Amino acid sequence: EPDQQQAVVALMWVGREEFSADDWDAALEEARVEWNERTAEYLIAHPQLADFLREGLDALGYGCDS
Repeated sequence: EPDQQQAVVALMWVGREEFSADDWDAALEEARVEWNERTAEYLIAHPQLADFLREGLDALGYGCDS
């Protein structure tokens, strides 16, 4: 769903430190603006997606225990 893809993109951006955790709302808004039918392809094209998502979750206080 578009809203889920937007959240994943914003989380990836936080994980890549393009946005800080404090800028979550701005990251999510930017992801909404940038969303299109190829967003899933954009996400899949990032080989480090899982790492970025984990870093984003950590930054937002949702640590992943290994």
